[in-house]
Amino acid sequence: MKKRIVTVLFLILFINPANATAVCPNSSALGKLISAICWDCLFPFYIAGVGIHAGSYVNDVPEMEAASDCVCPVDYPPYELMGITISLWPPSYYVEVVKDPYCFPSYGANMDSEGQQSLKRGGGGEIGTGNPETSTFMQAHFWYFYILGILDEELDSMCQEMTSTDLVGLSEIDPLWQDDELAVLIQPEALLYANFAAQLSCIADAISSNIGYSTSPLYWCVGSSGSLFPLTGHANNDDLLQAYELIVGRAVFRMHRQAAICDGACWYCQCMYTPIWIKHHYRDQIAWPVNAGFCHAFGTTDIAWGPGKNPPDVRRMDNLIFLLYRKRTCCMFLD
Repeated sequence: MKKRIVTVLFLILFINPANATAVCPNSSALGKLISAICWDCLFPFYIAGVGIHAGSYVNDVPEMEAASDCVCPVDYPPYELMGITISLWPPSYYVEVVKDPYCFPSYGANMDSEGQQSLKRGGGGEIGTGNPETSTFMQAHFWYFYILGILDEELDSMCQEMTSTDLVGLSEIDPLWQDDELAVLIQPEALLYANFAAQLSCIADAISSNIGYSTSPLYWCVGSSGSLFPLTGHANNDDLLQAYELIVGRAVFRMHRQAAICDGACWYCQCMYTPIWIKHHYRDQIAWPVNAGFCHAFGTTDIAWGPGKNPPDVRRMDNLIFLLYRKRTCCMFLD
């Protein structure tokens, strides 16, 4: 009898979930996102070029914050203000990568409860004829998540972000996300990297990202996750979690390409719009349904952060949320 019970439990936990259909959660995960914040990932915190706390080493490459003082132009006399530099890594965005269209796990809402958008539903399948390879298709929702407004007010108006928790990108309404050929309209350079030599160079990015540093010059690579292009929801990767992170990287790049977000670490006087992402200005963390508890560079192998993060629970599986920490450098004026 005991052996029979153990066998049934084994079938339920390990065999059935593989064929189970994910269901959009009906409870909000937003509170869990706040509690999932990795506080070490906000550091190192630099003031006037001096590190206050070591924090995470991921993508910790001193740039603008290495300078102790700064001068920024203003539109009122004396037209220039002097200050000291400040740098930190606030959690700025989160990305929902979902198999179910219009599923918003952060709010526990499903706008397609009738299943009318089945053509946009994600999943895995075999593509090609000669050598079939696994393809994963997912939707992505890009959200502002700047919850450190109180800290900004304590620093200076130059450091403030005029955003809260707002939806920035919704892939379901973007036809370019659904079609690899249409996506060329916003990624014409993809044709330059559709060759063996360009993809071979991604090995260097994979090695670098796995020791904690993204190589921004190789912007068409996402480390161990694969190639950034095409900028769609199709990821040719048989590792599900690795494919999910690839889609997160594509979502970030698309937001930069469409000028929906800016880079806060290029210049301490202003957030700059960059059509090509600077990878080493980001840290990534899977936060839901299971919190990893630490951040990593884009393209880090999921062997380090992925085990147990997509549990066999139809109410949580295959609809994941990633937190993004964006480097922020600003000038605090000396009034």
